[in-house]
Amino acid sequence: DKAQPRPKARKPLARKDWLNYLFALFATAVATALGLLIALWLPVANIAVAYLLAVLVVAIRSGLRAAILASFASFLLLNFFFVDPRWTFSIANTHHVLTIVFFLIAAVIVSNLASRSRAQVEALRQFQRAAMFRVAVPDLPGRLPLMKVSDRLTDLAELIVEEALEL
Repeated sequence: DKAQPRPKARKPLARKDWLNYLFALFATAVATALGLLIALWLPVANIAVAYLLAVLVVAIRSGLRAAILASFASFLLLNFFFVDPRWTFSIANTHHVLTIVFFLIAAVIVSNLASRSRAQVEALRQFQRAAMFRVAVPDLPGRLPLMKVSDRLTDLAELIVEEALEL
């Protein structure tokens, strides 16, 4: 009998992951506090924008997984604090069900787009570092003439612009 491969154990969450998740919960708590202030003057649909802003900030700062957590936390908090009947997770009006569901869909889409943008910026930074290294390495044995350094820096700038346009 062939031994079946054991499934890989999931690695425990790193400290940075926990901090990202805590930041996601903190951002949704801040959005809730802001929403409670906004609720004094504006309807629920406007409060959802505060939550979407929190999800966007989390996605840009902490990545997709934390932003998905912020999306679902926002979904639950928006329902609990701002949808009638308030202070429960039930929804009395079918229009509010659609509002909440569309909010969740929009929050997940915003999370995905912002985290993709974050990943592209990070890839561009890594490309820039690698290109700078390629310019600097030939100079290690001795000094390059100023014109050669200038030419290489021009090439580097062109590569960075081309890479940015491809993203």
